[in-house]
Amino acid sequence: MMFLTIENFGPIKKFEYDLSKDLIVTYGGNNIGKSYAMQIAYLLLKNLYLYATQPTISIFHLDISLEKLPLYQKIQAFVQGFSEGTEQSISITKLVEDVAKKDLYDTFVLSFIASCENTFGNFSQIRKRSPKIELKMNDKTDDKIILSLSLHSLSVDAFISLHIGTPIFLKRKANNTPDSKPVETDIDRRTVYYAGDIADTSKNISAYAHFFKLLYAATIYSMLGPIYFLPASRSGLYLSLSAFGSMYTQMSMQRGVLGKNLPLAAIPEPIADYFLSLSSVRKAENQDFSEIYGKIERDILKGTVRFDENKLVYQADGLEYPLEMMEASSMVAEVSPIVAFLKYVLRNAAPPSDSDEKTPPPRPIIFIEEPEAHLHPENQIKLAELFAHLHESGVRLVMSSHSNYLFNKFNNLLLGGELTPDVYSAIVLKEDEDGKSVSAFMETNELGVDDMNFMDAAESLYNEREELIDKLNERG
Repeated sequence: MMFLTIENFGPIKKFEYDLSKDLIVTYGGNNIGKSYAMQIAYLLLKNLYLYATQPTISIFHLDISLEKLPLYQKIQAFVQGFSEGTEQSISITKLVEDVAKKDLYDTFVLSFIASCENTFGNFSQIRKRSPKIELKMNDKTDDKIILSLSLHSLSVDAFISLHIGTPIFLKRKANNTPDSKPVETDIDRRTVYYAGDIADTSKNISAYAHFFKLLYAATIYSMLGPIYFLPASRSGLYLSLSAFGSMYTQMSMQRGVLGKNLPLAAIPEPIADYFLSLSSVRKAENQDFSEIYGKIERDILKGTVRFDENKLVYQADGLEYPLEMMEASSMVAEVSPIVAFLKYVLRNAAPPSDSDEKTPPPRPIIFIEEPEAHLHPENQIKLAELFAHLHESGVRLVMSSHSNYLFNKFNNLLLGGELTPDVYSAIVLKEDEDGKSVSAFMETNELGVDDMNFMDAAESLYNEREELIDKLNERG
């Protein structure tokens, strides 16, 4: 199991995702923080995925210059001090961990911070409440923290020791020790030998640090595929941003670098990512998800979605010409971007070139805000059924919803065995006594999910109806 926990971030006091699930739906009232939590999760996972898939240099190709690796000078200074001392052996496990963590900070944390600054205009105020984000794995016997971020102090604790495991030592090489083994590994320890060459020893230690960085990145990659975000008001945002073009959006994402004096609108990064994804689509249709988007087009849209001269258009069945989004109905305009993502943007991750071909690549994750917007209840039910089977095509779906129809359809699918509790996670977000938002996992089993969100409103309407009927009877 993999859990993402968000604490003290904006309106969120505590929010938790179980990312081992394939279909995650957050329910709750308006202005409670559902979209807020989704944006935080999206930005974190997106930057982690970019960190895990960034071009990197294998330590097994020794034609590279290891002196260019981060914190090489710190390692060299450590070896210099060791050379001037009298100790025969010293642990360097913490040194290797610190170097790997500093690389994580420089290449991931600072990027995530920049994403938050691009998205949340009051991020400097948010940080004053000491927000914390934690990503951990649970194997039923132990919790393994993959990442722990304290955004107040900008500290980072990546669970690098999860991979290092065996302690690492720096040891002086005796004169009669063969020179062929500058590094040794056995069951109990790893050893880097010092034989008088500070530069060569520093390279060997740097190689260890770089190696464990790669292992950490591989762990992240094994958990995360490509990350996508579809905001609410999808059609309106697409039309508005299309008027300015992708260059404007890209500049907006860099406003922290370009400076505050540049008059750019504050386009949140998830929305900018959404527009840029649709602005750079592949023309070839993605057949991986054709069954899902084909059913949406046939059963809900009653037509097809495509790009015509880089514009998203809708071709209704029986209509001779296509409609642009501004001409289509609100239902078509809101659902069409979802189809476009499945049809042209979303891609299953390719496995690394040096990986075992039998190892499946990580699955993409798509965040969708309020997919039921502007849909008739009948179409909401159809969409829910299709989404429930999206995981069978290798996609994890995280969404927010206000729809009782989606909630009840997922319950019926659980009852019918088409959806199982190990796939579906229902979350409710509510205010606590202090007015802060706290999430809770809604109890889920083969009989459905206990309603912790819609029941109060339904009961209120029912009681109001009964009171009105009683009044009518009294008048009669």
